[in-house]
Amino acid sequence: MRSMERCRKAELYGPDGHILCEALVSAGPFDDLILNVPASFPYKTSITFRVTFFHSIRGLIQTVCALSGGVLHPDQRFTIRCKILETVREEERRRHPRIPVDLDLEAALLRSPSGFKPDTLTFPVRTRDISAGGVYLTCPYDLEAGTLLLFRLSMVRPPLRLTARVLHSERLSQDGGVLY
Repeated sequence: MRSMERCRKAELYGPDGHILCEALVSAGPFDDLILNVPASFPYKTSITFRVTFFHSIRGLIQTVCALSGGVLHPDQRFTIRCKILETVREEERRRHPRIPVDLDLEAALLRSPSGFKPDTLTFPVRTRDISAGGVYLTCPYDLEAGTLLLFRLSMVRPPLRLTARVLHSERLSQDGGVLY
């Protein structure tokens, strides 16, 4: 499902409209998505679920989905296959449009509110998208809000040095990275 490849998180809702759980999202086979949900999720293959996907470019995507193939893992989470049957609504909540940009960069930590110091002077980061209001990226460290970073864009001449402040972060369990 090429248009959903930038989704990393979703919320699943019951028939009464109340949230049942949050899920981590990854690409699956045959245009399906894979949802990683808590083991307590009331999984049934015979019903459809309303699922809201958080897409980094398109915004909120409300859907109706069929779920199948639940597998319980040792960490007490289910992996469930998700087939989108219908897109009900899309809602862009951002002020600035986002553009997909996948770049591997080096970052340096300038200042951390808690005094955190990474293991090395610089560390790798990967951008996912960019807008006039910020950048969405992954990195190997759990950086808190307020952390200042320095980036060097060497693909332009002369290289650009840019600073950024972390406004939000969330842990990704699929690859161990942290999103900003």
